[in-house]
Amino acid sequence: MKSLKQIINRYIRSAAIVMALVILVVIAFAEILIEQGRVEDTAAGTFVRLEQIIKENEDELKQIKEEYDKTCLHDAEAIAFLLQKDPEATNDTLKLKKYADILELDEIHIFDETGTIVSGTNPEYYGYSFSSGEQMAFFAPMLTDKSLQLVQDAGPNTAEGKNMQYSAVWSADGTFIVQVGKDPQLVTEAMEKNEISYIFHQLNISPAIDYCAVDSETLSVIGATNADMVGKTVAKLGIPAESMQNEEHGFHANIEGKYYYCIFKKIETRYMGFIIPMDVLHGAYPADFWVDG
Repeated sequence: MKSLKQIINRYIRSAAIVMALVILVVIAFAEILIEQGRVEDTAAGTFVRLEQIIKENEDELKQIKEEYDKTCLHDAEAIAFLLQKDPEATNDTLKLKKYADILELDEIHIFDETGTIVSGTNPEYYGYSFSSGEQMAFFAPMLTDKSLQLVQDAGPNTAEGKNMQYSAVWSADGTFIVQVGKDPQLVTEAMEKNEISYIFHQLNISPAIDYCAVDSETLSVIGATNADMVGKTVAKLGIPAESMQNEEHGFHANIEGKYYYCIFKKIETRYMGFIIPMDVLHGAYPADFWVDG
């Protein structure tokens, strides 16, 4: 029979083991919270940079578009002025092409008072009118208001579907409309800066972390550093929509068979996601990994 001292020692040892296990669990839990807090701080900094990049790109796009619209309109006015001074050039394709080269225009079209192309640099477009398609119909209000000067956003043209930006003005005597077309390269390049792929490349992205952008209406991934995610819904990927939309806290998700810690924030019409594998979160990388992540 064991002595009282042996029994007490046994219980002390058991209690010490239990206490040690509890302490280890508490330490492990605390480390998890610290790691999650650290990654949430990193994500918060990333989201701030994303917002700055998006705003800067949008401001730049707005400025470029305004300046480009003015240039397009001035080009149309210049051609109208030249044709008023040189009426014979109105039906001279070669001369119109020369004017186009001088002003770095891709197309010049002359419309009659019914809104039909009767001359210009592109004979294959003759006969097209403001009723020929949605793109051309944009200029139809000019037929009832000769004071209008219109600039259209870049988009596919009616005849060939090529990307163009058109502007149009009436001649000084109100007998014809001059429309000029330009390849909107500057505007297109500025618009590309608002593409998610471009925005992500402006970040100092760690290869261990995935970034994604989710459309707030369709809940589909519209951009990501992991191309395999693009086009899929968050439900298909395994990201809980309610957790993503909560935004206040990070959450765990099994994304296509692998566990991740996810932080999302809504920026304009998109949920931006910061997604880190659990093995990275729990110490596979040193602390200074987070400085530039």
